[in-house]
Amino acid sequence: MRTRFLWIEDGAIADYRYLLAPIYVSGQYDPVIALDVCEGIRRLKEQEFDAVIVDIRLPPGDEPEWIRLYRQLGSNKATARLGSKLLRSLLKPDGDDIQIEGVPEWVRPQRFGILTVETKDLVQEDLKELDITVYEQKIGRTREDALKDLVQRVISRNRESGE
Repeated sequence: MRTRFLWIEDGAIADYRYLLAPIYVSGQYDPVIALDVCEGIRRLKEQEFDAVIVDIRLPPGDEPEWIRLYRQLGSNKATARLGSKLLRSLLKPDGDDIQIEGVPEWVRPQRFGILTVETKDLVQEDLKELDITVYEQKIGRTREDALKDLVQRVISRNRESGE
């Protein structure tokens, strides 16, 4: 059975050739791509994934509350950091977060990894609070097997946690 993973990344189309090539060549993975926060939420609700890889700099998508939050935060992906807001709303929502209805039970921190241009020191606090331990920084031309390795690290963490 192939590993099914969701990659929530607005730049996935640009990164498609070099980051997804090792995924397809291996024949072991079934990737699904979401290009914004709202599409990512819809995909999470549609099916269960073995791993979910999230970018921190994401556009909001088409739902009014995410668009409103994006505008409140300056309409800039780098400062809005909607990927972090999405993760918080899914994994540890509080009164300030956008409430996501119908979050599936399988959505747990050990199923998530981060692939972003943000440096680890900028996301360290969020990662710790959300109990996400799998992180990779995209630097220039990220190595071709980075996405594949990240998915494998998330799968390993799932196994270690007993899922």
